[in-house]
Amino acid sequence: MPVPVFTAGEILTASNMNLVGLWKIASGNLAGITTSGSDLSGIFSSSFRNYRLIVNVTAASTSTRLDMQFLVGTTPTGNYYHGGIGADYASNATVYFSRSNNDSELDMPDTASAARNLTMDIYNPNVAINTMFSGTYVDVGSIYHYNWGGLVTGTAQHTGIRFKSSAGTIGLTYAVYGYRA
Repeated sequence: MPVPVFTAGEILTASNMNLVGLWKIASGNLAGITTSGSDLSGIFSSSFRNYRLIVNVTAASTSTRLDMQFLVGTTPTGNYYHGGIGADYASNATVYFSRSNNDSELDMPDTASAARNLTMDIYNPNVAINTMFSGTYVDVGSIYHYNWGGLVTGTAQHTGIRFKSSAGTIGLTYAVYGYRA
């Protein structure tokens, strides 16, 4: 199917808009993220069932980990279960991790590199069932890559995300897209 192209002044019909896949919800920059966090509020709603989050870390003041929590309003939820497999290309090693101990947040590996990128698909965040996620994380500075996924158990209807630093400060750019199920 061809990519829809719209022109100025064109009247768009429902059939035009039904061809659109990802719909940009929000994008921007967050600077000075600390251990207390910075929130993206109101990004999940009943308008879309699934979402894509793209994050590029632009600054890291020290060896730090990027952590995330799903929010209901401004309140973080818990019960995170996640794990993954990756590759440390510098040491030619396979890396496994599992956080199946009911974590209070999602955490990425520690690194001082600002060259980190995360793409994450989030399924059912604003539906009263388990929220699931899967993604890819790449740390160019440490030459590290992994695929991971998991879920947040419970029936919370999430409306946002909190980004946190495990130590020091982090800056990042982000984009959030909704897409049809």
